[in-house]
Amino acid sequence: MKKYLFILVLFWVTISYGQDIIVMKSGEKQEVIIKEITDTQIKYVDYKDPEGVLFTIDKVLVKEIRFKTGRKMKMEPPEENEWYFADDKINNLTFNFLAFGSNTFAIGYERALAPGQSVFGELKIYGLGLRESEGLRNRSGFGMSISYRLKMFSFLFSSKKYRPEHVLNGLYIAPP
Repeated sequence: MKKYLFILVLFWVTISYGQDIIVMKSGEKQEVIIKEITDTQIKYVDYKDPEGVLFTIDKVLVKEIRFKTGRKMKMEPPEENEWYFADDKINNLTFNFLAFGSNTFAIGYERALAPGQSVFGELKIYGLGLRESEGLRNRSGFGMSISYRLKMFSFLFSSKKYRPEHVLNGLYIAPP
């Protein structure tokens, strides 16, 4: 009798802890069997119907996954994970085409300090450009500007993209 009771308890423990749990950012918990985790999605089936429909959910909506082994996997927002930007070049060389059309040659250098922050310097040579209008004909000289730039908006995600754009991409302001 003890042998059957032991097998029954062991079987019950295996069934009760045989599923993974997806904890959504909304707080909702789903008991599932994880089939696959990709860069952007989690594929799973309902633990009550392991041969049923394969569901897919975007990782951005998930707070954490609790595996049946007891291990937990926390989902980190992409904009806070520095490794999303590991392949991005942090230096940027620019040429100002609008200034060149206004009789000025302007070349700039930008260096990212952190996602959403950079230092930008620009060297200008006045009188070296395409257009010579009446007021700009005799203009000549040098100029230089240095500014600290801040991203105006947080990293926005497209519905088609999981990873944020390049670390230097976006609309910036340069406070005086």
